[in-house]
Amino acid sequence: MKTAKRKPVPDIIRAAIERVTGDPHQARREVVQAILDDLAAAGLAIKPQRMATRSPSQRSRGE
Repeated sequence: MKTAKRKPVPDIIRAAIERVTGDPHQARREVVQAILDDLAAAGLAIKPQRMATRSPSQRSRGE
């Protein structure tokens, strides 16, 4: 007997928020913000990764 596959929890939450707000983009932002808030409450953080943009003079000085 095969068990029914359930949707991931963030998808369920996003769909519920989308029904309330009517805006799928707002729903995704709400879910992401809630996850980030939970991480912050646990003392964890996700740092954005950005490409280092350095001027040619900084590269030659090894900065």
